[in-house]
Amino acid sequence: MKASNYNCQPPRHSKSFLPGAVFFDLDETIFEFRNSSRAGMKAVISALPPLSSVGDEMLESLYWNLGKETLQLVRSGSLEIEYESEYRFKKMLEFLGLSVNEDELSSLLVSYDAEFSKQCRTMPGASEILASIRESGIKTAVITNGPRKTQIRTVERLKLNHLIDFMITPEDAGVLKPDPRIFIRATDLANVLPENSVMVGDSWANDILGASSIGMKPVWLNRKGEQIPSTDVAISITTLWELPGIIGLQPVISTPK
Repeated sequence: MKASNYNCQPPRHSKSFLPGAVFFDLDETIFEFRNSSRAGMKAVISALPPLSSVGDEMLESLYWNLGKETLQLVRSGSLEIEYESEYRFKKMLEFLGLSVNEDELSSLLVSYDAEFSKQCRTMPGASEILASIRESGIKTAVITNGPRKTQIRTVERLKLNHLIDFMITPEDAGVLKPDPRIFIRATDLANVLPENSVMVGDSWANDILGASSIGMKPVWLNRKGEQIPSTDVAISITTLWELPGIIGLQPVISTPK
């Protein structure tokens, strides 16, 4: 079911609906974070054999879920964003009853990052959709809750630098999504009004509600096809290939790679 908080869903390819800017979340929106993270966890298991009984999928799932806890600490000011990954790793190992010293932890993080980097890949359609939006004269940018250094490196590995005008991180805005201020900072930098901008993301709480709070037009990347929490807030799509038609552009043809 697709619906929006725009009085009615705009007609497909409507030129009058073309936004001034389209903002994207990064992890699990244009970047397959969990696939890379799972690969990284396999390297961690190889480096720390006691983890072999846990398995890479369960380990990655635990790491992902602990991210919610660590982001709360960042929001409260109890944890600096640049130390989020290190803290999350340590908490993950503690949860599993394992203890490592600082050198061992650093070594595990290096193993994780090395394999994580090798497996970096975009979500299906991300590169093509970004290119299409840019070719139409619409600005593109990323609003992420990840550390700036990490996320810049990820964009470089994905070879998306030339398709993104700028990136806003918690270090830039001083807050994390869904705080309205990070979205306001982004629209100000793009020199567009919130109501003339679109936010695409996979997190209902962080991306959709945050963007909606300042009047942006949110598009929920709902890959699992879950029930949309509110049809008055956002349009729901299951793949990025659907995005061009929603924002008034011609469809982008998917080509096998």
